[in-house]
This record gives sequence, structure tokens and C-alpha cells, in this order.
Amino acid sequence: MADKVSWEKEEHIGLVSFAQVMIERAFIDDFHRVMDEIESDDQIRVVIIKGAPGKIFFAGYDIGLMTAAEGVESAYLNGKTVEVQQLINRIEYCSKPVIAAVDGYAAGGGCEMLLACDLVYASERALIGTPEVKIGLIPAAGGTIRLPRMVGKHRAMEMILTARMYTAEQANQMGIVNQIFAHEELQEKTMKIANAIARNAPIAVRAAKASVVKSMTCLDKQYELITAEENLKCLTSADIKEGANAFMENRKPDFKGE
Repeated sequence: MADKVSWEKEEHIGLVSFAQVMIERAFIDDFHRVMDEIESDDQIRVVIIKGAPGKIFFAGYDIGLMTAAEGVESAYLNGKTVEVQQLINRIEYCSKPVIAAVDGYAAGGGCEMLLACDLVYASERALIGTPEVKIGLIPAAGGTIRLPRMVGKHRAMEMILTARMYTAEQANQMGIVNQIFAHEELQEKTMKIANAIARNAPIAVRAAKASVVKSMTCLDKQYELITAEENLKCLTSADIKEGANAFMENRKPDFKGE
């Protein structure tokens, strides 16, 4: 079976690619394996997440799975939220700087993934957002924690509660994206920045990242528990099934608040 997540080395840079845009068990296992390999490779000083090929950087869980939640134990559903939180956390808590190169659609889990990165560069065709409430969920893999920290409460609330998508330019103005490059230049420009970081003292770079991340995330474990509890309310509701079905049937959902 082909790897769902793979990586290659270019001198001191680790380039991570996805073979699919959805999260499932094999993807999670592959992602952790790749991050373990990168962490243990002393030659790698910077990581670039390229995402999936095509027009979608990354999306998250398959919405179709949400319609199959009826009768499933709450502990199992809660575990799924924690599972994705842990996957995204591997990025933020990676000892080496992680850069996202976003060349397309980064919604839901894709947006939460880039929020966990240390630097984000995007092409002009990137679209970024947290549309979870449209189908009856919340951004439970760190979105409700990292987004307000990054852009402020009011902007985060607008982004999360309206579920709208933002252009690369809008995301740049909000502080989510560091810089925008032309589609055909994105990988080259991102590599240039990664190499500039890799030329610096690696121990100091890792220490600087750890200092920043630790200073910002000391209470995150408590917040993640709260988020998982709130998301469980969504996963066990009738609204999530209606939202998922409406999405797959390309119609407007009729939410009852049940």
C-alpha cells in the first residue's frame, strides 16, 4: 500500500507531502511515522509541509463519516477528536521549525494544520477558512485555541461563526499568512526561506522555537479538553448528520438545534 504521507530530504530541509486530503487511520499512522523520522534525523533542520497535490492543500476528516456516528459510544467519538488534536500538535511541538506552503484550499483540518505551523507562505490561489459550523461541528483540532491567539477574539469569532473562506491576501492581513507568492514561485521561495533558517545555528533555532511555543501553549492541554467536550456535543447531535448529509447532497442544511 502506498504511503499516505511521505517525505524527502533536500540537504537540511525535510519536504512532507500528502497522497490524500482526508484524515483516516492510515494517514494518522503515516503522519506520526514521518514526524518521528524527521525528529530523529539530525541532518534535518527545517520542515516544509507541501500538502496534497492539486488544488487542495488539506481538508480533514471525511464528512461522510459524520453520518455514521449514530449509536457510536461517546468515548469513541471523543477519542477521534483527541486523535486529530494530537496529529496537529505534532507540528506545533516539533523541535524543528515547520513551514506550510499552501497552494490551494486549506479548510477545516487544513486550516488548523497551518495554524500550528511556525511560518505560513501561500500562493495567490490559496483559500483558508474554518467552515465546520456549516455542517454542525467546531474547529476542534486547535482552531478555537490557536486562531484567537493569532488574530484576536473578534476576528477569530467572525471567521469561525460565519464559516466563510478567506483569500490569501485577507489571511495575510489578519496575520495567518506571512507572505504571498505567485503559484509558480511558491515552492522555490519557500525553500529559499527554509534554507536561510537552516543556515543559522540549529541548537539556537530549536531553542528559539521551543521558547516561543512553550510561552504560548502552557495552558493548551486544559483548553483541548474543553474543546473535545464541546465538540462531543456536536458529534452526538442530529445537526451533524443533517449538516453532513446536506453537504454531500449539495443542498442547504435544515438545522433543528437538536
